[in-house]
Amino acid sequence: MTENMSVPAAPYAPEPESEPGPVRKPRRWPWILGIVAVLAVGVGIGVAGTPSDEENQAMIDTSVAAAVSDQRAQLAAEQAEAAAALDDAKKQAAAASTAQRAADNAHAAAGSRSAELDKRKAALLPREADAAKSTFGNGMHLVGRDINPGTYRTAGGSYW
Repeated sequence: MTENMSVPAAPYAPEPESEPGPVRKPRRWPWILGIVAVLAVGVGIGVAGTPSDEENQAMIDTSVAAAVSDQRAQLAAEQAEAAAALDDAKKQAAAASTAQRAADNAHAAAGSRSAELDKRKAALLPREADAAKSTFGNGMHLVGRDINPGTYRTAGGSYW
């Protein structure tokens, strides 16, 4: 056990210096050519997936025809609702006309009745005026006004 304790062991051994070799330049051209190739493939797929003018026109015609048919169906439904509302309005107008005629007839009957009552009243006015002149009055007696309290006496009756 004869170790040399005087020299501490290095935790990391230094790397031996090597001679620098030829420096390799990174190759850029394969990456550039790869990107151009991917771009060309993408453009080719895009051009191949684009529909032709005839296909575009057919899609437009189909969508326009569907929209027009939907609008026609909606218009037909609105026309049916309007026709139903018109029929209801005609029925209500007929009922209102009938009610107006009945009200006019009732008003005419009330007017003739009022005229008849006015004639009767006019015939009774002289009789009422004569009755008001009588000494008997109207037959209404109020206590405290017409008959003084405590001054009214009766002759009595046969039952007392």
